[in-house]
Amino acid sequence: MTLSSDTRQLYDTLGRNMALFGRLVAPDAFYANTPAFHYEIYRALMDKNIRKLGIAAPRGHSKTMLVTKINVLWHILYKHPDYVLPIVIISESESQSIDFLYDIKSMLS
Repeated sequence: MTLSSDTRQLYDTLGRNMALFGRLVAPDAFYANTPAFHYEIYRALMDKNIRKLGIAAPRGHSKTMLVTKINVLWHILYKHPDYVLPIVIISESESQSIDFLYDIKSMLS
């Protein structure tokens, strides 16, 4: 598929800016200004040199939205075409993991 130059520019911009990508694919979740620590999380999630990452933040600080939803969707769309991307969502329960997958699927439509 050939993209117009404007579409290609937008695609490339969103590939460099996970915060902007998140605002575009889930605008209802980003109703307030993005706090500085979210940008630190985004940078770490996008850093290809980081193989393992632990993120701790108080309850209600959007960890699930950033890490389980936006991050997973961003990596699906921006992974290298030759790279097999294993995605495993582990949660408190199977039904909660299924709900997360449903949310990711909803963002695609």
